[in-house]
Amino acid sequence: MNLKQILENNNLIELNKIVSEKLDFIISKKLDEMKFNIASNLLVSEETDSDSLDEDRRFRGIDLGRERIVQYRFRRGQFQPQAKRSITPDGGFAVRHSDVERMSPTERQKRRLMARMNRYKIRKHIQRILQKRRISNLRRKGMGL
Repeated sequence: MNLKQILENNNLIELNKIVSEKLDFIISKKLDEMKFNIASNLLVSEETDSDSLDEDRRFRGIDLGRERIVQYRFRRGQFQPQAKRSITPDGGFAVRHSDVERMSPTERQKRRLMARMNRYKIRKHIQRILQKRRISNLRRKGMGL
C-alpha cells in the first residue's frame, strides 16, 4: 500500500509506522555521514615526505585533555581508536594549574609510600564488602529467595 491509499483508508497507525521507519533511516544515514566527516576532518594531516610519514601516522590523533587517541582506523564508516597515550612525560611529573611540572624527590617518595599504604587499605575494604555480600546471599538463600 502506498501513502495515498493509507490516508484514504484513514489507517493512521500504519501511516505512523511507515513515516517513523523512513525518518529513522534518513536520520541514521545523515548521522553516519556527519560522524565520518567530523572524524576525517579532525584526523587528516597534510601530505609529507615518505620518511616522516610513518612517524606522522604513529602520533596523529585527537587530544583528550591529558590523553591522545592514536593509531586509528575506519571500519564500515565508523571511527575506531586503537589506543590512548598520555601526553605528559612518563614518571616524576605532575599536572598543576594546566602546566606539567617535575615533582621533587620528596614528593615522589611520599606518593610512592602513600600508594603502598592505600593498596592494603583498599584491599581490606574490598574484602569486607565481599564478606558482607556473601553473608547476605546466604541469608537470602536460607529464606528461599
